[in-house]
Amino acid sequence: MTAGQRYNRLVSIRPHESDRPGRRRWVFQCDCGNTLVSLTASVRIKDTQSCGCLHRENVANLGRSSKKHGLSKMPEYFIWCAMWQRCTDPKIKKFERYGARGITICERWKIFENFLADMGPRPSKEYSIDRVNNDGNYEPANCRWATRREQQRNRHMSRFVDFQGRKMTIAEAAEISGIKYETIRSRLARGLDEEAVFAL
Repeated sequence: MTAGQRYNRLVSIRPHESDRPGRRRWVFQCDCGNTLVSLTASVRIKDTQSCGCLHRENVANLGRSSKKHGLSKMPEYFIWCAMWQRCTDPKIKKFERYGARGITICERWKIFENFLADMGPRPSKEYSIDRVNNDGNYEPANCRWATRREQQRNRHMSRFVDFQGRKMTIAEAAEISGIKYETIRSRLARGLDEEAVFAL
């Protein structure tokens, strides 16, 4: 990185005095006039795109948009806002598992009405938005309404097995086979192949 390079709303000024190997920091000038110190890696991968003014503007725009469409009291709207927050706001804890991992929201879903049209109404309060591919983005082809139980099966750390000709989580295989979840895990841990696990 050199002085004068632009990254979204930020322009690099100089290395920060706390700069050290593995955690390089620079001082940046934001288009709004503020300065900030940020990890260069965070700026390069677009985790940090402004001093915070961009996020505040996005939130304000969401508020104005909600007044226009008159749907701001719908549960789907709060889910949509929370989705945006965890993908764009480094200040919240969930950002580490979403925005920081590169999870983004498709261009179409920048408009709430499009999100609602694609997802449809939430079936009940037991459902929330779930990404089928946990490494994929928020977009129509990768999202569904799912219960907490269904989402637990789809966790990033879930182990998958081949059973009855298809790939599924251990939890799903346990339900179908009638074998306890803990039993399947134990048999796999002992080194049994998947055919033997379900044949016992």
